[in-house]
Amino acid sequence: MSLGQHLLPRAPAVPLIAAAALAVALMSTGPAGASARDLYVDVAHPAAADRNEGSQPGQPLKTISAGVARAFPGDTVRVAPGTYRESIRFPRSGAGPERRIHVVAAGGGEVVVKGSDVVTGWTAAGGGIWKKTGWKVNSQQVFGDGRPLQQTGVTSPFHTRAWDGRPILPPVGRGLADMTPASFFHDARSATLYVRLPDDGDPNAHRMEASDRDDVLSSGTSSFIELRGLEFSHSNGSASGSMRGMVNVEGSSWTVTGCAFTHGDFVGLSISGQGHRIQDNVANHNGDLGIAINGSDAAHGWAPYAGRPAQDIVLEGNETSYNNYRGFYRYYQSGGVKASNSCNGVRVLRHTARSNDGPGLWFDLGCRNITIARSILQGNSRGIEYEISDQAVISHNLVTGSSEQGIYVSASSHVSVANNTLDHNLWGIVVHGAPRPEHPQLKENALRNNVIRETGKADLVMYVGEKATGNTSDYNRFYRRGGGVEISWTRTARYPITHRSLRKFAEQTGQDSHSSTEGAEALAAPISDQTSAQAAKGGPR
Repeated sequence: MSLGQHLLPRAPAVPLIAAAALAVALMSTGPAGASARDLYVDVAHPAAADRNEGSQPGQPLKTISAGVARAFPGDTVRVAPGTYRESIRFPRSGAGPERRIHVVAAGGGEVVVKGSDVVTGWTAAGGGIWKKTGWKVNSQQVFGDGRPLQQTGVTSPFHTRAWDGRPILPPVGRGLADMTPASFFHDARSATLYVRLPDDGDPNAHRMEASDRDDVLSSGTSSFIELRGLEFSHSNGSASGSMRGMVNVEGSSWTVTGCAFTHGDFVGLSISGQGHRIQDNVANHNGDLGIAINGSDAAHGWAPYAGRPAQDIVLEGNETSYNNYRGFYRYYQSGGVKASNSCNGVRVLRHTARSNDGPGLWFDLGCRNITIARSILQGNSRGIEYEISDQAVISHNLVTGSSEQGIYVSASSHVSVANNTLDHNLWGIVVHGAPRPEHPQLKENALRNNVIRETGKADLVMYVGEKATGNTSDYNRFYRRGGGVEISWTRTARYPITHRSLRKFAEQTGQDSHSSTEGAEALAAPISDQTSAQAAKGGPR
């Protein structure tokens, strides 16, 4: 399933990134003989103004955009605590890994960049509803004291655009007459924004924010940039049906560390390009998806294509939880992380994804050479989904409480699923999703050394129908409180239970001949935090 226009054989990554470094070095020369500088931004400083030079803390710039516009390779834009309401664009690149342009939080407080504005001047409209006239922006988000209100009406292309016969964003009500407590509605014809607070109170007594910027940061082709310690919230791209993120990292070799991407209207952080390091960030409570990764580009119409060179992208130590709060159709795109359209050479390590209305980690449409390791997936619709793709290692992960599949290898080939612990998922490990015309083969997938326990339905599902060859399972441990196993060895689209005895399953299929139903019961139920920590330690780096 595609991430749309923007979203969502191995080539050596080093020459690709080296070429990119040379190109940006040639394009990003600063003032002759200039050394690295510090530029200061402080929205709350009484002397702040974008006409300042910005080189002195006492005469800072007022916006991050002004700091970025003045920054050359090696410079650091130091942003003081405060709330910045702007859309940031990068006019130039750094000049390689040692001469990045740095944008960092400074001063010990929160630096928050928002794609919304404060709305004041509300007047009563009756029935607990209040209105702001002259509001021309088709806002997709309204917040009262930081809490999102429920959107009412059909105001986004996603409300009418269908996927699999269903609206991508099912609308709630049609208009003003359908407003309920804790909701909002924008009437484009009268340019009026309506809100109704949970207690039918006066919004003039609260901090009301409405999204009115499509995004808060876009990199364009700029490369070798560092973002550190920044927080990003609120965006409005879904008003036009855009699938871009609140923050869009493109180009090459960005480092993004210790940032937060929360309450974006669609995707919190969108990533394309190559060579990026995304570490120790949080992308929670976004409208549809925490992080999106696209392997394609504009030259290929943002669609899958053969021969995509290795991207060498690493996500490590990040969290994507509580996403899809707006209720997008989860099988279209939703959840913690969605990577699609020929992603190649992406590693997801030590990741946490909890309570997403959608998969915790989802790779789809022509991905290859993917690693998912030492991660915790808890309470998502599907824990890990690898769909219509090839060549992946899924190892040393803890997957618990999935309302559907724990680990789902769907219409994919050459996937290793090893040393994972799965507990209290509806289905355990599923190798199926076939046949699919986009990827007709389901072959050479190997399941080894996994613990699968207390599954709601089938512990293991393996499709053995058309185009399914060479898929194997062995050295696993199964545990059900009532004993035995529940295995589906199926030629249909469904998951009927065909075996309840592990011994008979091994005799009849040749699978799991070294597997056991002993020992897994020693794990606590549900798996404890200590076990979670242990599961996240080992495995490949």
